[in-house]
Amino acid sequence: MTLRLARKQALKSQFRYRVGAVIVSSGRIISAGFNSIRYSKVPFRVKKPFPESLHAEQAAILRALHETSGDTRVFRSSTMFVARIKRDGSFGCAKPCPTCESFIKAVGIKKVIHT
Repeated sequence: MTLRLARKQALKSQFRYRVGAVIVSSGRIISAGFNSIRYSKVPFRVKKPFPESLHAEQAAILRALHETSGDTRVFRSSTMFVARIKRDGSFGCAKPCPTCESFIKAVGIKKVIHT
């Protein structure tokens, strides 16, 4: 069921690889997010803001942290569900990248289920 919610989040993405994430604790949805573009104020090669990718896992975690004023206790005993939707609408592999894995571990999420 929660992979379906992650899929709904993925459908909001404008990227070629659409990914959605949902964080659940005790049967309650804590947060959700999808991969999107955000703009950085620290450009590397140009003097204007440039686009960066915000991964679905990061978006879900950042949203939860924002809503709890940075309280990571919300992640205790929580599970993250991550889904990737391919162009044909079927599920694709959505294993979190090493950066997202580190972020997930740092906030205390113990279990990740992905497509």
